[in-house]
Amino acid sequence: MLNYTLRRLLLLLPMLAGVSIVVFLVMHFIPGAPAQLAAGPDATEEDIAQIRHNYGLDKPLATQYFIYVKKIVTGDLVNRSKPIHRYCKVSPEHYRQPLN
Repeated sequence: MLNYTLRRLLLLLPMLAGVSIVVFLVMHFIPGAPAQLAAGPDATEEDIAQIRHNYGLDKPLATQYFIYVKKIVTGDLVNRSKPIHRYCKVSPEHYRQPLN
């Protein structure tokens, strides 16, 4: 039984690597540019380039994958240092409700 469990755990590593590669590639090759979607329809090319730089989308695909894996392993899947509302028309101040 111990042999079976160890064998299954060793087979888990290549399977997780394969799944992470497939998920990363699917997210990357779906239609639509993430920077363009985040910037909105009225964004200039400079805004889009800034978003691509902030989120690392201007780096090579292999580098993006290793950053993706590192963030999965460390559990840091949210980019807190660069708020997206800076590029959107609606900022957090616009949707706060008064407590009256």
